[in-house]
Amino acid sequence: MKDSEKFNILLKQELEKCIDPVYFTENYVKIVHPKKGVIDFDLYDYQANLLRAFKKNRFNIVLKARQLGVSTVVAAYCLHRAFFKNNQNILVCATKLDTAKNIVGIIKSMYNRLPKAFKMINPLIMDNITGIRLSNGSIIQSSTTTEDLGRSQALSLLVIDEAAWVKKPNSLEKIWASLRPTLATGGDCIIISTPNGIGNKFYELYKEAEEGKNEFVPHKLMWYLRYDKEWFEKECKDKTPQEIAQEYCCEFIGSGKTVIDVNILSDIGNNIIKDKDLITQLDNGINIYKLYENNLPDNSVNIMFCDVSRGENSGDYNAFHIIDIVNKIQFCDFKAKIDINNYVNIVLKYAIKYNASIMIENNGVGHSLISSLLMLYRERPDYTVEGTKIEDIKIICETHARNMTNVIENINEFVEENSLVTDDIEYDDIIFYF
Repeated sequence: MKDSEKFNILLKQELEKCIDPVYFTENYVKIVHPKKGVIDFDLYDYQANLLRAFKKNRFNIVLKARQLGVSTVVAAYCLHRAFFKNNQNILVCATKLDTAKNIVGIIKSMYNRLPKAFKMINPLIMDNITGIRLSNGSIIQSSTTTEDLGRSQALSLLVIDEAAWVKKPNSLEKIWASLRPTLATGGDCIIISTPNGIGNKFYELYKEAEEGKNEFVPHKLMWYLRYDKEWFEKECKDKTPQEIAQEYCCEFIGSGKTVIDVNILSDIGNNIIKDKDLITQLDNGINIYKLYENNLPDNSVNIMFCDVSRGENSGDYNAFHIIDIVNKIQFCDFKAKIDINNYVNIVLKYAIKYNASIMIENNGVGHSLISSLLMLYRERPDYTVEGTKIEDIKIICETHARNMTNVIENINEFVEENSLVTDDIEYDDIIFYF
């Protein structure tokens, strides 16, 4: 047998081994270290596990600490996917085009350092600043996260880097709505990010993945998977608790700009009434703490805080919470997708039942509830709910620009005393949003 034939047999055997992305990366991918120069890509266990997960699962979402080399792992996987599968359409996007181009640049560097025999089998036929194309028809492109990103394309793999940091108006929610159909033909998706507070699409997708409510497989990568305690303490020396929580501990708590201190937020769930036997749950969306259901304490002073939806078709909820501000107990809450007329009736019913003053934010959406109540006061003073006239409700309070600062300060003080008992299992999430 000729040497060339032996070489071809060995090459074929080696390429078959390289179908495993971990084997391929550890044996043939080289990276550039800032101090050591070009080195082999020796994977940490969490990096190898990520590569296996990317190959196994169609949808992966990665919540990560900083400086774990996750983008480099993603680059290695993109190269492997493009090299060993024909006609792959891979799109890498990030909040900044330079970031996306940097990932594609890492992929180019990895390709250029592959063995010559590998590159002869699948040569590079296009190489520009935003992407590459291989002779097997596979293409890797970079782009920024914009609302029309990838539209009309059929993607084999979509990568979204630092997804939690996508800024409005091109929010991740809009981008995902635009891109999700491009994966309908069987494409895969990898979303990676450090946390950026609560109330964004990345947070929503990751939490739903943890609860098994969407197709994503969640991966949480902490700093200690790579570094020791000495490194961590040095890195955190001049950082705030919020920065440490966000950048190294993969915490959504306090990662964004919150009114409530991060240390309070981490313990806030302790006062939630978790025993369902103590809560009466009604079909209309009402939850009532049983100790308050039929008998109010003599000293109770109750306020109903109303949250008005943006409309029936917005996907938003009409809601309220009733709090006994003397005994510091939230004992009744409501949330449902109903029209404003039904919402007015429920607000009146429970404000009367629990002798609660009504507080409504006088903004665009809150004004609809205020207007409906005022109309009843003026035009139908004999309007009754369960035998009680509307004119017997004590007051309607409004929050607006002139008094919002005082309201927020009072809420802040109230919550940070960590003394409010609540029947609402979603209370901790609500405060985190705040």
